[in-house]
Amino acid sequence: MQPSLATLAAVVAALSLIPACDRRDDRGAPCEWRGRTYSSGAYFDAGDGCNTCECLDGEVACSAIACVPPDAAGPAVDAGPVSCAPSGSCVDGPSCGGVCCDQGEQCVDGACSCGGGAACAPGDVCTTGVRMEPGSCGGLCCGATAPCPP
Repeated sequence: MQPSLATLAAVVAALSLIPACDRRDDRGAPCEWRGRTYSSGAYFDAGDGCNTCECLDGEVACSAIACVPPDAAGPAVDAGPVSCAPSGSCVDGPSCGGVCCDQGEQCVDGACSCGGGAACAPGDVCTTGVRMEPGSCGGLCCGATAPCPP
C-alpha cells in the first residue's frame, strides 16, 4: 500500500520545519585568517592552493597536505634560506619540506621559519611590524596570538 498524496504532503511540510544542517554556528566566535574574518563552522582555503581550514569557535584548524605542483616531475625543491618569495606552486611564501611557508617566512633546513624561529601559528603573520613588500622576510609572528605593532 502506497501512502496517499495527503500523507506525503504532510511529511514534506513536517520536514520543512526541521532546520537545515549547517556547520556554521553564528553563536561561536569568529576566526581571523590572513586578514579575513570567518564565522564559526566556515571552511576556507588555506592560501597555499592545496589545504583547507575550518573556523571552530574562534580557532582555525587546517589540513597539512604537502603541496605538489601539478606539473612537477618530482618533489618540489625547497627555496633557499634567504628567500621569502613564493616558489613552486606556493602562492604566499616559499616551498619548504613539501609544504608552503606563509608570507614573510623562509625555508631553513626544510622547515618554515619566521625570523630564525619557528613558523607562525595559524592565524598569525610573519611581519616586520611595518608594511612589507611582497617576497620580503619578516621576523615577528603576530595577529591571532598577539597584536601586530601599529
